[in-house]
Amino acid sequence: MTSALVVLDLMTRIAALDLAPLTGEETVTAAGRLVERARAAGATVVHVRVERPNVDEQPPGSGFHDAAQPGPGDWELVKRSVGLFETTDAEASLREDGAGHLVLCGIATEMAVLHTAREAVELGFTVTVAEDACTGLTVEGHKEGLAELATLGTVTTTDAVAF
Repeated sequence: MTSALVVLDLMTRIAALDLAPLTGEETVTAAGRLVERARAAGATVVHVRVERPNVDEQPPGSGFHDAAQPGPGDWELVKRSVGLFETTDAEASLREDGAGHLVLCGIATEMAVLHTAREAVELGFTVTVAEDACTGLTVEGHKEGLAELATLGTVTTTDAVAF
């Protein structure tokens, strides 16, 4: 079973929100360290951004943060839901790639990260969350999200993630 790193919603407009316990910039930096570790280990790196459904134009800042741009060989997926799997072909693509283990990070812990983890577990993937490369809309939301994530898989630090 191989691993894939799923980096959720590191977009300019989302990273600019009043987030906690980490700022958007701190989260982007931490996720960047995790991306480098994943690439070095040969893991697939999947960058995910969200688009609002049923609108003619996305709001300003809807692209990836300048410091969170997909690199050569990375995947880019666009979702139109809170979690990754409902509105993308991610499941089929990840299975075709041989991934059975997903490492998650991004913004926001209690939203995209938690919903993606729930979906992934229901689909039979194992899940690890790098808690220090995630942040929430509030400190309380982040903590509650991590508590629920711990019931779905492993919650650990960026340095302890095994690819």
